Amino acid sequence: VIGHPRLSFSLWDDEVTTVERSLDGFYERDASGEIGFVEARWRDTVWFYNQPNNHVPFTIVARLTLAAWRAVAQPELRFVDEGVFRLPAHLAGLASLVLLAVFLRRIGYWLPGVCAAWLLALHPWMLRYTTEARGYAQMLALIPLTLTLWVRALHRGTWGRWLAFGACQVLLLYTYPGTLYFLVLLNAFTPLALLHLHWGTPALWQQLPRWLLAGLAGAMAWLQLMLPNMMQLVEYLGEYDSDTPPRFLANVLASLWVGLGWKVGELGEHYAELMDMALAHPLAFRAGLAVTLLALTAGFFRLLVAGGVRALIGLVLLLPAPLSYWIAMARDDR
Repeated sequence: VIGHPRLSFSLWDDEVTTVERSLDGFYERDASGEIGFVEARWRDTVWFYNQPNNHVPFTIVARLTLAAWRAVAQPELRFVDEGVFRLPAHLAGLASLVLLAVFLRRIGYWLPGVCAAWLLALHPWMLRYTTEARGYAQMLALIPLTLTLWVRALHRGTWGRWLAFGACQVLLLYTYPGTLYFLVLLNAFTPLALLHLHWGTPALWQQLPRWLLAGLAGAMAWLQLMLPNMMQLVEYLGEYDSDTPPRFLANVLASLWVGLGWKVGELGEHYAELMDMALAHPLAFRAGLAVTLLALTAGFFRLLVAGGVRALIGLVLLLPAPLSYWIAMARDDR
């Protein structure tokens, strides 16, 4: 309900690039001055990655959704309807709330699952991702789904459950390659989880090969789908220097916390920034920060104290962000 008015807003840069290069096409004036439409081909939908903002699974679903809408609505002009274009992201964002609650219920925390779904629904970044024609809402839905399938396979690892876990990993990494850190950690901890659950039983030597084969099959499928795009990504990253903007980490953490940057720069006195609010209301700022850090720490240690698979889940949820930042700084990446 909160996000519904945003579905009809004008498209912004990354959305426009996706429409023009991967999903639909663009109007262009030729040498004679005539305006014609340059249509995006299906190969562009799957493999245009010169500017790596094409979240391919989202683009595929959005293209099919747009085609179905045009078949029914019969619009006079070949313009993209913003609400239709954003609909797959909106539905994925709504699904992510349910999938988060289901995941926490699956590991024994039904009430925290309900609370987490409400907190996520009200978060500024969630509001943006569910009303923006990008793949981030799908990513947020696939992460708790991947964890749920992982827990299910650990406890009763049929071939079907392990293959479902492998397929979900492929879709997640296909949607957004930045989830590599999350998936690497999850798979690194899988042998530990299997040892904890099945040590001393014949099931251990049954489950380890199933996990390995499901992961191998998924990796082969992902390479077939995404290797051409990864070559374009490597070239794109090489075009930029690695200068880190001032206050980069402070801005990222502030944005992820409340949806505002800390202090972006000279953007005018009326531009909302968290540092200005912190100076204007220091007590409220410190109280909010303290409550957030306390809740984050308490939740993490609750998972650690629970031990076993829950402790590993706590590490998988916490470590990808600092790991990705550390690797980027060590490699001098942009």
